[in-house]
Amino acid sequence: ESDDAIDRGVWQVWTFGPSLFDEDGMPITKNKYFNISGSYIVNRDSKSGLYGFQNDQPRTAIGYFESGHYILVVVDGRSEGHSKGVTLPELAQLMYDEGCKVAYSRDGGGSSMLWFNARLQNDKWEGIKNGRKPSDYIYISFDRKED
Repeated sequence: ESDDAIDRGVWQVWTFGPSLFDEDGMPITKNKYFNISGSYIVNRDSKSGLYGFQNDQPRTAIGYFESGHYILVVVDGRSEGHSKGVTLPELAQLMYDEGCKVAYSRDGGGSSMLWFNARLQNDKWEGIKNGRKPSDYIYISFDRKED
C-alpha cells in the first residue's frame, strides 16, 4: 500500500524509462532490447518528418552513481553543422562510461533542454512548429546561504 512507503520514510518516487542498462548493469547495445512499453520502434529518416527510437536524436538521460549522487545529460541533435544526436545504445554507453550504476532515458527530441540559473544551456532543436512543451521536468533547487 502507498502508506507502507511513507511509513518507511520514502519521500520521493520517480518513474520513467526506458532503462539504458540491462539487469547486470551493462549498457544495452541493441535497439531491439529496449523495454519501451506500449510503443513500437519507428526507424525512418529525418526527410519523412518522423523520428524514431533507433535514430540519432536529441536525448535526455538521468544516471545514478550512489545515494544522493546523480548526473543529468542532455545531448543536442537534428542541428546540421552543430550536432546529430545519439541513438539509445550510444546514450547507454555514454552513461556507462560516466560511471553510472543505473541510467534511464527521459523525454527527448524537441523537449531535450537543460536550464541552469534561468538560462537554456544547450542548443535546443527548433524543428517543431511553434516549439514543443516538455512533458516532464526534473527540477533541482539549491538553497544558497549568505555568509
